[in-house]
Amino acid sequence: MRRRAVIGFFAGAAISPLLAARAADEPAKVFRLGTLSPLPPGPGYRAFVQQLLALGWEDGRNLRIDYVEVGNTDADRSRAMAAELVARGVDAIYAGGSEDILRAAVAATRIVPIVFIANDYDPLAKGYVASLARPAGNVTGVFLQQVELTPKRLELLVQTVPDMARVVVLWDPISADQFEAAKEAARTLKVQLDGIECVDPPYDYQRALAGVSGERRDLLLLLNSP
Repeated sequence: MRRRAVIGFFAGAAISPLLAARAADEPAKVFRLGTLSPLPPGPGYRAFVQQLLALGWEDGRNLRIDYVEVGNTDADRSRAMAAELVARGVDAIYAGGSEDILRAAVAATRIVPIVFIANDYDPLAKGYVASLARPAGNVTGVFLQQVELTPKRLELLVQTVPDMARVVVLWDPISADQFEAAKEAARTLKVQLDGIECVDPPYDYQRALAGVSGERRDLLLLLNSP
């Protein structure tokens, strides 16, 4: 919950300069912010709105926020709603959640500024930004580097339980890049890694883990995903 609030804080801080730049040209305008989110408004969104307010942007006064819940795995809805937000004339788009949501926003516009939260993917490796220091184009945001953190998490498991039998990894389409990083790290660490893919949310974890032996020396690695 605290982590979501921190993410919302940084997202609000990233959005504010984009709106301020346009406000300098059109001071009387009520600016419109389109938000594409995988989930209903939660703690992170409330922190996002609070930070915008602290920076002088109040929803209903000089700002209108169009909040659209698209889900994390519905790529078709993400594309449709991103295109609709652009058609509404939003001044900026906040693309939170999975890569599909950012991909949809980028496909919808190369002009409207887009701010992302890259949680489960590398925006530089995927080509959404030219560099982290100078992203260029109309896309910028916050990169949480979950892919890079995955090998470290596996390493900590190995150090904590050095006589482990194997590591079982739960992964889904959103965390696929993290799973690839875990497999590479497992080869380096010389540990057995068994991946179990979760599909069609809400996930049935009992069924997914039914084939796991449950040995005391088995460990479970949960990748970062909503």
